[in-house]
Amino acid sequence: MKLSMMLQKHFATAGSSEMAGLASNFGDSFLMQTVQVYRNVRRKTLELGFSYSDKPDANYLAFPMSQLENVLASKIIPYTDNVTALVALNTKAQGLEWDHIVDNLKPNFVFHESCHAVARTLSQSVTTSNLQERLVVLLLEESFANACEFFAIADAGDQICRNFLEVNSYFNAFEDRNNLKKMIEKSGAVEVFKVLLLSYVHSNFLNEKISDSDFKKLLDVAGLNATEAAPLKSLVKNCFNLNPRFRYTTTEMYLRVNGISTAVEQALDFDYLQLVKNNSKLLELINSLSQIAGATDER
Repeated sequence: MKLSMMLQKHFATAGSSEMAGLASNFGDSFLMQTVQVYRNVRRKTLELGFSYSDKPDANYLAFPMSQLENVLASKIIPYTDNVTALVALNTKAQGLEWDHIVDNLKPNFVFHESCHAVARTLSQSVTTSNLQERLVVLLLEESFANACEFFAIADAGDQICRNFLEVNSYFNAFEDRNNLKKMIEKSGAVEVFKVLLLSYVHSNFLNEKISDSDFKKLLDVAGLNATEAAPLKSLVKNCFNLNPRFRYTTTEMYLRVNGISTAVEQALDFDYLQLVKNNSKLLELINSLSQIAGATDER
């Protein structure tokens, strides 16, 4: 696919409407108009008082993952203008293919950061009386971002959308799009999202896979019929496809940044599913996040 075509699609969807998106974030406007969960998260983020800036500071440019707490505290989500350089390049070297660009273009993660903004704000309603409850809330936040990125592929019906998602997400699994769409049509977007959200929590608790017994517990927590939801088991395998070392070190850093210095294996060694099942506030948070992600615009 030509870079010129991608730029054309980017500018064709830019404008002043609610779904205009960020003009200097490549593909943002297109994704706002095409991908339901991307749009849902953006709307909620803005509703909660967050804004966006294309002037990230040096710390964010150097190590974005280390700046999450500062981003959430300031309520300003930074990103890099990655459109201007592409316009100039396309003018100078016409006929470039997307494959010439994708591996070296600086991506933006406003989608992922926005998910954190939504989950962090909503989680403030949960009073954590002990470390285990706090750990569940923290990993629910990261899992919400993971699940939203996976959920976005449901609307990636063509290569243009996939290209734009590729430079606006940490993780994509486009090969499972058809399976995801079938599950959404069969069980409903909110219900499928809830299962994915809890599956990512299971993954972020450093489990390499989910057993049949744990999956049944997960479905029980999600309030879904185990028989009807059984086909979802094939989908949740994606939740365990993150690089194990990356998942481990990222989780450990995430906990330490949040003031938890306990060894990660020791900190996460408890039955989080049972804890969630017995905590009405956590169940309410899971339901609220799933309702936001799974909402569908009226046509």
